[in-house]
Amino acid sequence: MVDIMKPSLGKTTGNPVYEYIKKEDIEAAFRDALVLAFTEITARIETLISLYAASAPPA
Repeated sequence: MVDIMKPSLGKTTGNPVYEYIKKEDIEAAFRDALVLAFTEITARIETLISLYAASAPPA
């Protein structure tokens, strides 16, 4: 069964009014954001490691 939130249309509470918001859509958006953030963090860590390795004094 799909969880669907249906706000009472006609009443405004200061928030945007959507007809239907599926729980799966919200979960997918958060999952996509986490994947993007993890990819960016990993790339920055790899950059820092390569900069550190390049600046190390010769042995």
